[in-house]
Amino acid sequence: MSVLQKSDSESRSSVAFARPGIYLVPSTPKLMREALAARRSSDEILIVGDAAFFAKSIHDLAEGDVLSPSRFLKFVDAERRSLRVLSFTDQLVSPEFASILVSRRGELEFYSAFERVAAARHQLPLFQMSHEASGDEDDGTRGYGDAEHVLAQISRYLDICAKLGEEWRAADLQEFRRPAYRIAAAKRRLRVYASIAMASCEDSGGEDMSAELLRPIFDARAQIARLSP
Repeated sequence: MSVLQKSDSESRSSVAFARPGIYLVPSTPKLMREALAARRSSDEILIVGDAAFFAKSIHDLAEGDVLSPSRFLKFVDAERRSLRVLSFTDQLVSPEFASILVSRRGELEFYSAFERVAAARHQLPLFQMSHEASGDEDDGTRGYGDAEHVLAQISRYLDICAKLGEEWRAADLQEFRRPAYRIAAAKRRLRVYASIAMASCEDSGGEDMSAELLRPIFDARAQIARLSP
């Protein structure tokens, strides 16, 4: 790529993310590349997402190019009001980051809490980002970080993502938002923990310790069973 081509790409990206705010950006190869170009062109542009996921498509990703929500909230000054935050919330599906349970199209899903917290903290509007350009703006009239509004915007964003077809690289991640997946994953972990605990007791000859070690696991299983459909 020539210097001129790179400069043009960075210029287009900077224009697309020109105004302070939080941009909900779908994980397509094109938008991930443009986001990274914009990030490297300005200290006021930050990317929030999953760095490991990004690295699958962006092979020259450097430390600090993509921040996790927790790292953003820990290290970015709350007084900064001119930020352009490019949030790839379709990548934020783990229990650590997607912790708000909502109903979408008749199904329960966990959404990221980052956008609500960051919008209120930095007094930033939300933007929907299409495949080509930024879309509707939240003018803050409902209060930056208004929970109902932010969650509605995330739901709309995921609908936009779902229409992108094969270009949407994060499509397969979305099952991790569903309670059924998390319950199944928790049951698998508990089976592993129970096996390890039993093996440890047998190896140490302390069978009498088995019940004490396994009681929290059995209690957790009972709680998960109550959550299961």
